[in-house]
Amino acid sequence: MKEALEERKMKNNMNIESIEETRGKLLKGEFPKKKAFEVSGEWLFEEGRGQFRSKLSYPKGSLELIADQAPPMGGSGVAPNPVQYCV
Repeated sequence: MKEALEERKMKNNMNIESIEETRGKLLKGEFPKKKAFEVSGEWLFEEGRGQFRSKLSYPKGSLELIADQAPPMGGSGVAPNPVQYCV
């Protein structure tokens, strides 16, 4: 396993070879310097289900996130708060 990671130039679970390739493309103008990401979602109004839901897509799949605030902040505490998702 360790040999396979070394072959792909992995460090901290990051594919260093891929990063270096992207950097080279950026320097040659072959890759956009900025990439826009769009996130949308919907407010949930059913009690006890969280306050906000969003579906996030990524290259190999997607997932649904539901966020809620703790009761002292007006939520029901049934899901992580938005800041927790940022960690």
